[in-house]
Amino acid sequence: SALKVIKYSLYQQPQSTTQSTKQSETKEIYINNIYIAWQECAIIQHKKLTDTAKKLVQKRLNEFSEQEIIQAINNYSIALKDADYAICAYKWSLDEFMQRDKGMPAFVNSGYKWINYLEWKHSQGGGEVGHSRYREE
Repeated sequence: SALKVIKYSLYQQPQSTTQSTKQSETKEIYINNIYIAWQECAIIQHKKLTDTAKKLVQKRLNEFSEQEIIQAINNYSIALKDADYAICAYKWSLDEFMQRDKGMPAFVNSGYKWINYLEWKHSQGGGEVGHSRYREE
């Protein structure tokens, strides 16, 4: 006689689901690390990481690594806070920075805005990167 298992699917966990869950958890860690990096740069402080920001960061994680995104945030912060660099004087929220093509992708190490800043800095005598335009609070 055959044995019937009720709710058979509950007892089965295909490899792809386990792998998918691990990837999802890893992405969540990356998103939180990126949010922490943003907060530490003190560009615009956010009270919490919104669902919109999470989705925008996740979308960028499909194109760039966690480290590339964090480096872009740091590069943006340096250019923004350089008192002598008037070209980058706008403060974006994390959402705006992630959403705009002239935001995050432009400030990765190979991004045109970061390269322009480094070239400008070099033309100014190669001074120390990052004299702050804004006081730290």
